Amino acid sequence: MKSNTPTMRDLYVETHLELKQQGPGSYLDLDRFVDLSGASKIAVLGCGTGEQVLLSLAQKTQAEIVGVDCFPAFIDAFNNNARKYNLQNRVKGIVGDMENLPFQKEEFDYICSEMPIAAVGFGKSMNFVKALSNWSGFLKMGGYITIACPTWIDGSEETGYNSEERPEEIVQFWERAGVDLDTMEFNSTVMERLGYESLIMVAALPDEAWLEYFSAREAVIEKLIKKYSENETIKEFAERAKYEVQLYSEHNYNDIDERYYGYVTYIGRKKY
Repeated sequence: MKSNTPTMRDLYVETHLELKQQGPGSYLDLDRFVDLSGASKIAVLGCGTGEQVLLSLAQKTQAEIVGVDCFPAFIDAFNNNARKYNLQNRVKGIVGDMENLPFQKEEFDYICSEMPIAAVGFGKSMNFVKALSNWSGFLKMGGYITIACPTWIDGSEETGYNSEERPEEIVQFWERAGVDLDTMEFNSTVMERLGYESLIMVAALPDEAWLEYFSAREAVIEKLIKKYSENETIKEFAERAKYEVQLYSEHNYNDIDERYYGYVTYIGRKKY
């Protein structure tokens, strides 16, 4: 990457290399939901720099952990973090395509993934259904899977309002990002039809989780604006980030104070 001519992809990577997490989600206190005491091998898909993985999964299990991400810079940071925590003997990161993973059938006891906009490639992503279908074969019978992803919260009996009420700017934002959002009910049904016992569906992350991520990202972007002061791409990148924050903060609640979308975590146990 040339220091004075970064692309959007370069800026995304450089921004998130300075953050402990690459999206608004955060790895759960999995001890409460998933029994990993006997896990021998775990896959973390879209692992980013690995800070959250190493502070949660790796220090709570003795399993071999493989992190996969499409960005080489993230994997370099992931492996550096593994060495920092002296976990390099059983934790490693590899560069990979999330739609063409180099794993064996039923290789893992546990698979987890958070799916921000660029989870599987810049400007390209998988929705919940595609991810679950693609990755199911790598999981052992009785193994667990956790997928956290942006989800429509509206259109359900609980919210009491119709999906047709979604603001057009929100719909267009996710369409431009290349992310297909489904409802919580739809995703849960798909999980069960694909052979999973739906153990628990964790409610959408609270606003604080999004705003904490946005605040940390904004601080890094401000530094990049100064670094690339003569570059037009950083201005566009910053405007996109600002718009995302504005969209969530100002347009994501209807007149009964319910959100249209949020970050939802799904946990399942493979039955067949």
